[in-house]
Amino acid sequence: MAFVLLVISIISKQNKLKFAVFLVLIGSFGIRTYRFFHDSNKEQFIVFNVRQKSSFATISRQKMFFYADSSLLENNKSIEYLSSNIITNSFVKDFTLKNIEEGNSQSLPLTFISVDTITAAYLNGKTDWFSTTKKLTIDYLIFNNKASLNIENLLSLFNFEKIIIDSSVPEWKPKHT
Repeated sequence: MAFVLLVISIISKQNKLKFAVFLVLIGSFGIRTYRFFHDSNKEQFIVFNVRQKSSFATISRQKMFFYADSSLLENNKSIEYLSSNIITNSFVKDFTLKNIEEGNSQSLPLTFISVDTITAAYLNGKTDWFSTTKKLTIDYLIFNNKASLNIENLLSLFNFEKIIIDSSVPEWKPKHT
């Protein structure tokens, strides 16, 4: 729109149109700047739908932590495909890849993730033998294909906002006939 007004003002040599072009440009840069500051302060938790793989990301303060299982991390094109639009739209400046399975001991079937105010527990095994006197408060409880779906036990262990069943769980896929 600013370009059209600029062309018309050059052809017609009217100063009023030049002023209108100037106002449109200032307004568009103002909206862009407002959006930049508003979006850069927003925290996001994103779950990607990748067939039979686990992947999700957290974005906070222009930093993105991309969590995925080792089989997905080996494919750089997939990572780039999944994250490129989000990086651009959320004004991400710092991008970090993290292996969900790394740092997870064989005896504990869960991984805790905490980025600023976002907390999540990633379940990748049976939790039936866990017990606690005080529930752990988290934002997201994420299941993968090896996780135990014993809801009563999970309700006794965690206070959570949302349950996320990632696309590595085949039972939750729609079946087409």
